[in-house]
Amino acid sequence: MTNLPEPTDSAPAGTSASDSSRREPAPRDTIVGGIASRDTARRETAAGDVARDGAALGNAVAGRSAIADGATTALVELSRQLGRPDRRWAVLAEGNTSVALGDGRMLVKASGASMAIAEAADFVEMDAAAVLRLVDAPAGAHRDMADTPADVDADPGADASADDEAVRTLFASASSGGRRPSVEALLHAVCLDLPGVDAVGHTHPVPVNALLCSLRASLLVDGSLFPDQIVVLGTDPLLVPASTPV
Repeated sequence: MTNLPEPTDSAPAGTSASDSSRREPAPRDTIVGGIASRDTARRETAAGDVARDGAALGNAVAGRSAIADGATTALVELSRQLGRPDRRWAVLAEGNTSVALGDGRMLVKASGASMAIAEAADFVEMDAAAVLRLVDAPAGAHRDMADTPADVDADPGADASADDEAVRTLFASASSGGRRPSVEALLHAVCLDLPGVDAVGHTHPVPVNALLCSLRASLLVDGSLFPDQIVVLGTDPLLVPASTPV
């Protein structure tokens, strides 16, 4: 009769060698610590992403501010040059200037400001796209903004009144520090929307006014009085008679 061998200390009775090689469960504090470490790493990664995004946004804002500052400085200098009294291109608060900021905004001279002594505070920022939408809107499109009865659709005066109210509303929203945009801001927005146009200077030179205010101003478009007319104005100049606003 063969005797079974006695169990050894290497493996308890009733278990296999593979069972003895299994690792003991990790203590709870080790597991919790590992989870906490991963959470900390994720938070640090997220914080790093936010920091990078914030830095990029800050750089973008700084770049936009630098562009606006540079454009304002150039616009002030342009305005002063156009408004020099010795040139007689603009008398008192006549004329106006504007510049595109490249991000849908534009700066335009405030109403009543003199170009000869212009400063940065003499310009008002406007949403160029909003101005162009107002320009492109069909007559009467802003009827709902004015106190106009619905039964006066055939009255052009009612449409004009509604459009005028839309302009006043837009200009009021753009007003800053008590300064309102030049009444010709709409024309400036149209000009700045042309390809290659970044700035606009509008003057009222005294010699030109003298010709246009003449009783014979129509001769300017009846034919070319000066060689430079064709070079500067083209072959088909247009004379628009002045009219008193009603």
